Amino acid sequence: KYAALDVNIIPSLLILVDDPGPKVRLNAIKVITTVSESPEGRRLLLDHVAFLQEKLQDPSEAVRKAVKIAIDIITWTP
Repeated sequence: KYAALDVNIIPSLLILVDDPGPKVRLNAIKVITTVSESPEGRRLLLDHVAFLQEKLQDPSEAVRKAVKIAIDIITWTP
């Protein structure tokens, strides 16, 4: 998680969320979820919740479920 944040991975992941391939989108969202489990990742991704909410309309059910989980983790407050 922290190594990914150190290399500034979030912008690249957000680009991949719009990829035409559903597996690419799903994997990008899963990595976003993992990164958002750290406080720093959560803080950085809070600005992108609206963008991720748009993906709740994705044609892939797996992607929609992953986005819901990602949003729940990003918006979770201790």
